[in-house]
This record gives sequence, structure tokens and C-alpha cells, in this order.
Amino acid sequence: MNSCVIYETMNIIGKKWSLLIIFELHRHGPSSFNELKRQVKYITPKMLSRRLDELEEDGLVERRVLDKPLRTTLSLTPAGKDFVRILKAIKNWSLQWSPGGHDCVEDCRDCSF
Repeated sequence: MNSCVIYETMNIIGKKWSLLIIFELHRHGPSSFNELKRQVKYITPKMLSRRLDELEEDGLVERRVLDKPLRTTLSLTPAGKDFVRILKAIKNWSLQWSPGGHDCVEDCRDCSF
């Protein structure tokens, strides 16, 4: 089963924090490391750095170094942006099938995500 695309994909996105990082980069657009750290609640800087390295290696996130002022931004690649469709499908599935319904801060059915 090592060559199964589902197993390979889950090895990328099944790691804790990966989906939330993609979600927050989608919601907020290009972000600095510190901005992303504030957006992804409770993640440690070490874990965020590790997950970003993995997502970059897997082609879902890219880093850009900008001049004046010197700053690194993190953003989704085209593959990362395309993956957002899957996150939206997960959200729709959760709204329909989650036991006990959902209590969101915003009305999930109407949010932009």
C-alpha cells in the first residue's frame, strides 16, 4: 500500500496542524511567520516551522523573501489553493453529517469559506 495515492496524500495533510495552516493562509492571504502563528491558535513556533517546511517541500506552501523592508511571506501555491476545494468539501460534509450539529462563531453556511 505504500504506493497508494490516498496513503501518500494523508502523509502530507494528515499531520496535526497542516489543514489549519492551509485554512488560515487561505483566509488571510500571504502572512508572515508571526502573523500565521497568531492565526493558528496553540501551535508552537517549532511545530509551525516544521509543518511549513513540510508543506513547502510538498508544494502546497511557498515562502517569498521581500526587500524593503526585509520580510518573508508565506502563501499558498496553486496546488495549495486548489486543495482549498477539498477543505470546503470537508466543511460541507461536516455541516450535513456531524452528530449534534455545529456551533460556529459565524454562520458556517454563509461564511466566505
